[in-house]
Amino acid sequence: MSWLRLPRSQIPGYRGSDSARLQAAVAAGLLCCVGCSTEERQTPAPVAPNVVLISIDTLRADHMSLYGYRRPTTPFLEQLAREAVVFDDFVYGGGGTLPSHMTMMTSLYPAAHGVDVSNRTPLRPHHQTLAEALREAGHSTAAFVDAGWMLGRFGFAQGFDLYDQRGGRFAEILPRAFEWLHHNHDRPFFLFLHTYDTHAEWKRLPYACPDGFDELY
Repeated sequence: MSWLRLPRSQIPGYRGSDSARLQAAVAAGLLCCVGCSTEERQTPAPVAPNVVLISIDTLRADHMSLYGYRRPTTPFLEQLAREAVVFDDFVYGGGGTLPSHMTMMTSLYPAAHGVDVSNRTPLRPHHQTLAEALREAGHSTAAFVDAGWMLGRFGFAQGFDLYDQRGGRFAEILPRAFEWLHHNHDRPFFLFLHTYDTHAEWKRLPYACPDGFDELY
């Protein structure tokens, strides 16, 4: 029960709705009741949660209305945030898509994992990834990414049962991910989704927005 010592509302950078805080308080109270019950009482083994990690490449926090931007750019994320936990403080690993995503998957600084655009060397296999840790914990693991710097040969596929790098932006990625979920929802799973939807087309760099969005506001 030691992991309950710090309530979510006291985590630095935490911002949640009153509903989310109430749910956390109720959950903590229920768990304390379980912890105080007699040893003879048999409680069911906890069910491992499913984990879904979504990376929207090049999406800037300072242009998200969720984080105070003046234009309503992220209304659906704001709707989700009303019943979720939102973190205001976060640290960017640096170096662009390749090293920063490898930092995300290994909890290592780029200088430690060694995967960088300049050398293009893959992750050394002795470094454990998030997918490997969750697979060892009994999760099915799958990734659907938008290719580019997210290719499996850099080490991103390490620990995934399925690493789909055919890309196609979310319009093509999500149907394949939903198909995988249809066949793998009966056990705990880790699903990683990545897209360049907010990224400019390569021929339109630096960061010219897709057609239509320049007239949205």
